[in-house]
Amino acid sequence: MVTVTAPQSAPSASSGGAAVKSSLSFPLSSLMELDRAAAHAFNPWHPEFQLPRVEGRGELLDFQLLLGGVALLLSRLHPVHGRARYPATRRVAMRLQRAVELSDAGRAHLVGAELQAAVHESERVLDPGSLLVLRKLASLVQTREAQAARAELDAPTDFTFSDFMAESALVQASNHGEKVSTPR
Repeated sequence: MVTVTAPQSAPSASSGGAAVKSSLSFPLSSLMELDRAAAHAFNPWHPEFQLPRVEGRGELLDFQLLLGGVALLLSRLHPVHGRARYPATRRVAMRLQRAVELSDAGRAHLVGAELQAAVHESERVLDPGSLLVLRKLASLVQTREAQAARAELDAPTDFTFSDFMAESALVQASNHGEKVSTPR
């Protein structure tokens, strides 16, 4: 307990002529809590779990949950067996680790086929929570890839005048049986 005492003041009429002593008491632990809260605000690492702090970022939290399950799975195996039996799962784990360490979900560069291979490799041995997150990520990434492919197909093709001239030269040459040289 910390006690702060103010200097004595001169006697006043309201206090009956006695000197007034004011003090303020508060526990020392509240000061420590203030320091802990300030450190918490600026520290990118969780103090208890010694993991990067991902509070408020759902995708990174999913990455961290999945990374924990996959790391547990791979830690129980001999490294040679882990590389041979779970190659896609190891690659996914490395990508997830990079994204969590950099606190940027976009840095994971997840591939739908690789995630699906990781699901097939580890669906019988992964814990249910990690498997649920892995399946969710696989479906999400595959959906994004399909949308990107559809958008690429739907986008109008840009042709320049030189493309048009080259195509017309090829058509004329094929009609006349000539060989066309293309600039390099």
